[in-house]
Amino acid sequence: CDRYGILVWQDFAFACQAYPFFDDEFLQNVKEEVKYVANRLADRACLALWCGNNEIEAMTAGWALRRKFVKWTKTFFYDILPVELKKYDDVTPYIEGSPVGTKFLKNVGSDNVGDVHLWAVWHGFQPLAYYKTRNPRFCSEFGFESMPDLKTIAKFASEADFDLSSEVFSSHQKCRGGNEKMKFYIAERYRLPKRFEDYVYLSQLCQSLCVGEATEHWRATERCNGSLYWQFNDCWPTCSWSGLDYYKNYKAVQYEAKKFFAPFSLAIEKEKNDVKAVVFNDNIAMQKGVLDVKVETFDGKELFSEQIPVEVEGCSTCVAKQYDVRKFGGKKALKNAVFVATLTCENPQNVAECQPETIRKTMLFGKEKNLKLPKANVTVDVHREGNKAIYTIKSDVFVRKFALFTKQNSPLSDNYFDVLPNETVRISQTMDEGCALEVLKNDFEFKHVAAIAPKSSKFADSFFRFKTLLSTWNLLNYVWYKFFM
Repeated sequence: CDRYGILVWQDFAFACQAYPFFDDEFLQNVKEEVKYVANRLADRACLALWCGNNEIEAMTAGWALRRKFVKWTKTFFYDILPVELKKYDDVTPYIEGSPVGTKFLKNVGSDNVGDVHLWAVWHGFQPLAYYKTRNPRFCSEFGFESMPDLKTIAKFASEADFDLSSEVFSSHQKCRGGNEKMKFYIAERYRLPKRFEDYVYLSQLCQSLCVGEATEHWRATERCNGSLYWQFNDCWPTCSWSGLDYYKNYKAVQYEAKKFFAPFSLAIEKEKNDVKAVVFNDNIAMQKGVLDVKVETFDGKELFSEQIPVEVEGCSTCVAKQYDVRKFGGKKALKNAVFVATLTCENPQNVAECQPETIRKTMLFGKEKNLKLPKANVTVDVHREGNKAIYTIKSDVFVRKFALFTKQNSPLSDNYFDVLPNETVRISQTMDEGCALEVLKNDFEFKHVAAIAPKSSKFADSFFRFKTLLSTWNLLNYVWYKFFM
């Protein structure tokens, strides 16, 4: 982190429960821990913030019968810990906890001060678009659970256990009702699939969609100063909110994060009949680029196109262009069309090394489950260049969220992307040592949304969502997050 300039938010190891700070022996032990941790980390260049705890303050609101713990939670994190910490580090900022308000139990979770943890999507069963209704100053925790890579699942489950309700698979799900929640959200956007393997694919698409659209929306508002999604990786093979599973296989969100967190990037924001192409520049220097916008049908007929030069000042955001979608045709035409915005960087010397040369965003004019995505003739050719496998993907029609799965251990250069009609896309992957090209050619499979076979009817999918929401625990969570959070 020091080397690459990655700033670290450092929590002290207190989270989500009551601690007996009133016990003198325990308190002295904690003070020794604070001394050790602070002395070990205080001089690190990457250290940006000390945080007293995770979510304890907000939880004390429910401790009506544990008033002593409530009192000492406030005393320790607001009075004792900052004094102890200052003995060893009087430079790095400190906050009492996360989320934090204006003072103890005041404005905790408010969009107007401090930071927020947003779990109305997932725990609260709010729609995936919920995040666009919130504009916090800083979102330090949000996320969405998905299944790990099929290669990881195969390490703890046999094919006989490839079922979301199997005993083996359920033992690798530690969120109450987590498997049903994944299905609930898949059915919001897609059809529930017939095959277990397709649940892996669709759960990762939902996670990527949720985290990516929230991040881009907050970048577009300029009010939000940052967001951190939960979580980066896993401590064991499981269904979780991670971007990398336990064996370091990339999920869809890990590929997408390179784009939605790129310093020079864009988002497509839609509200009713208006569509905005918003360009972000988090670099210090002004950035120039070219934005290519087009609307085309799934079979490649162009309905609209234009090229727009963009110039964005450092650390700022601009609306490059706003459109009324009615100019692209009627609802019937747009249900079979895709809006495409491609941003190309013109002065790459001004941007960070992590900046992709081009960023492309697409938007459909409806949820995938309600559209007639075409059956595509997709071809994937493979050849070798040095130690790299090069995959060349082509399709005769629009392909929604093409994903390639191989038995190789390294990540692909890109994955889970749209392929436009008659477009050629090349991606690469470092080959495992000793892997022969002939093996590689029989080593992969691919998926895309239109190729996923539904298990049942649209009515059955909707009924599943209704039934899941009406279970007592889920309904209580829905009401709590809808009306009280």
